[in-house]
Amino acid sequence: MSNLAITPTGYYATGSSAVYHLLTEYRTTTAGVLEKNPCEHLPLYMPDGLFDMEDKLLRGNNIHRSDEALNAFYQAMSNLYKNNYGWYGNYKERFGPSFMEAVDALIDDLTEFTLQAKWYYDEEMKFSVKHTASSAMHRLKKEPYSANFFENITYKKKYDDGLTRYAFPTEEMFYAAAGKFIRAYLNLCRGTSKGVLLLDHFLLPQNLFRLSKYISEKELRVIVMNRDIRDVYVEARHRLDHYDAESPVPIKIEEFAAFMKRVREIEKPEGDEKQVLRIYYEDLFEDYEGTVSKVEEFCELSSEDHVEMGKHFDPKTKNKYMRQYKRSTKYEREIRYLEDAVPELLYNG
Repeated sequence: MSNLAITPTGYYATGSSAVYHLLTEYRTTTAGVLEKNPCEHLPLYMPDGLFDMEDKLLRGNNIHRSDEALNAFYQAMSNLYKNNYGWYGNYKERFGPSFMEAVDALIDDLTEFTLQAKWYYDEEMKFSVKHTASSAMHRLKKEPYSANFFENITYKKKYDDGLTRYAFPTEEMFYAAAGKFIRAYLNLCRGTSKGVLLLDHFLLPQNLFRLSKYISEKELRVIVMNRDIRDVYVEARHRLDHYDAESPVPIKIEEFAAFMKRVREIEKPEGDEKQVLRIYYEDLFEDYEGTVSKVEEFCELSSEDHVEMGKHFDPKTKNKYMRQYKRSTKYEREIRYLEDAVPELLYNG
């Protein structure tokens, strides 16, 4: 059985869930322990996640930065472990203590020096009766008439153990330790399940240039979904108008076009083209058989194992999801603007 993991990803409202649903129709794929409790996977790209730690330790590191980088990563992972955010997190219930054991192992692998000390900016005010009383008694004996008698007596280090950790890894050291963490996470997701492991949004398109440094294409591959920017805009407006939800992207058409263009421009070429397959949402409907064949080859799946065809992704529903921008004149001006401003983001299949 394959030990490969596949993660579909994409940009806002580009429909990456469609290919995820398609892949669940194969008897040789699995969501592992998350089969009945799915979630998006954030440990790599969330703020203070693994990729942020990479940038801090390999590109902006110094004696002031490394302890913050390690501790910020630990706090971010601890939040995912302890808290249930609905569509992500709740790792204590989903994976058990093995998740934090993997986090601890990574920090231990990267930590080269420790000391019981702190930098002044690594402190915060925390009231403690015991600490205040102890500090006050000490000052009473030492300088009872001092004008700053109560100054600083309740400052504590932000992190519980009080250690300052120093890590100055080489690229080889960092990627070896981080790759071990990723494999541990994939194993937690897989559990005892066999087959191609499916992960929802394990990383973002902007992260692709990093991927091959962490893990090989034999272990993890990415399917990036794109979609006609005109339908993306209509979808964004629909969500905003019908669900009364805040939009994570600008809605004013001039800002929307510029934003979507910049989001794609900040991508860097991926490190290993064998790890990445790019497809269009529209092609799943317009060229279903051809696109599915590409996906099967990329994911090492057999058409014979596509035993639930159409159950989770039905190409016959294309009239509901494709070319929504043509069905109404409501956003006619906006659509014309997009066609002129960002023609490279249109679907021309």
